Amino acid sequence: MAVSFLKAVYLEVPDVAEGLEFYKEFGLETRAEDGRGYARCYGREYDSIVLTPTKNKKRLSHVEMGALNASELEDVRRRAENAKADIVAPPAGFEDNGLWVRNPHGMLFHIVVAEREAPPPEEGAFEINSVGRLNRVGKAGVEPKRKIPPVKPKQFGHSAFFSPDVLESVKFVEDVLGMRLADRAQDVIAFTTCVGGSDHHVLAFAKSDGVGLHHVSFQVNTPDEAGIAGERVAEKTGSQNWGLGRHTIGSNFFHYVQDPWGSWAEYYCDMDYIPDADAWKPTNYAIEDSFTNWAPELPDEMLVNFETMS
Repeated sequence: MAVSFLKAVYLEVPDVAEGLEFYKEFGLETRAEDGRGYARCYGREYDSIVLTPTKNKKRLSHVEMGALNASELEDVRRRAENAKADIVAPPAGFEDNGLWVRNPHGMLFHIVVAEREAPPPEEGAFEINSVGRLNRVGKAGVEPKRKIPPVKPKQFGHSAFFSPDVLESVKFVEDVLGMRLADRAQDVIAFTTCVGGSDHHVLAFAKSDGVGLHHVSFQVNTPDEAGIAGERVAEKTGSQNWGLGRHTIGSNFFHYVQDPWGSWAEYYCDMDYIPDADAWKPTNYAIEDSFTNWAPELPDEMLVNFETMS
């Protein structure tokens, strides 16, 4: 057995209040408690982003993954022992529950027993009039921008991380966490999925000179929502943004907004779904397919790991 879902990403940041303000503008429900900051999608049970204050620059603390029961957690523990992975004590200020384990590059994972959240309520389908097929008849497809309410993401989907060795990072999540490779582009970027049915990717790894957070990603219902939400947040915060576009690997529409520390928060929709990870056959894509199928020009900062810069 294996981990079943991504629960949360924990960051150390120099200004928790600034981070909470960014995620509030992004459309998440935020709160400050006991010196930390928390952000989640409205109506959801679990926090997705947890911010811990630091006197230093922003740094990835750890990634929290959910195992559905105690048996699955023990299976992951056995996997870690068989792989001779580093099982460690929790960082200062965190509970000694579940399993804490580091990958070969020092990236820390916390595996806890937790139930999956219920799926968000179903929303109206994105109706497209295509050649020979009219799905939207007798009504307009979009309202004036001023009438469109603030976009609130529906659920936490995936996260991408920098790694000095992408394929070794994939091997760790396969051998220890029981995940599967979905697709990759050579040794530059790779996408992994959970067994038992999940989005095309839950954890992704991009080549860099060290570990760090690249982006967190939240699901919205339509490309219109992704586009207008990204535009609005960029205008309100003055942040750099990239989108609207569509990825080749995973097929999802995207719009990214840069957070206060140089990493990114993504709105996404219409991602491929893998019902049986063992039956899926990974593709090794060409480098030119690694980022987009179509999109605006890629910002240079999209490739920068600010956590490794002095």
